[in-house]
Amino acid sequence: RCTNGFAGSYPCSNIDLMSFIPLDEFATAEEVVEGNDIWGWTHAPTGREFALMGLTSGTAFVEITDPINPKYVGFLFTYTVCSSWRDIKTYANHAFIVSEASGHGMQVLDLTQLLSVEDDAMPVQFGE
Repeated sequence: RCTNGFAGSYPCSNIDLMSFIPLDEFATAEEVVEGNDIWGWTHAPTGREFALMGLTSGTAFVEITDPINPKYVGFLFTYTVCSSWRDIKTYANHAFIVSEASGHGMQVLDLTQLLSVEDDAMPVQFGE
């Protein structure tokens, strides 16, 4: 909870920190990962909620339906090379992911794929 301007050791204002996943949990063996964007998606029929996290090497998908117990569902690697900038937006059931990396273009992911990933298979690697 945000108390006296802090949620644990993190500064806050009118927002509560419910859980925390360190960035290194999203790293592959070859890299140090940095975050650069976050977006959200709710599957309207079920109410399941997901955070879409832009990272240097791609995009991570975390289920936050139970905000105390987030689940790292899977990862979509960048189309080209690692980049310090990635932007994610959603429309209906799709994520649209862009980067300034040369030749990256736009990646599109059908987010309904997140719904069928079993807990014991997490995290999975998604294809475009």
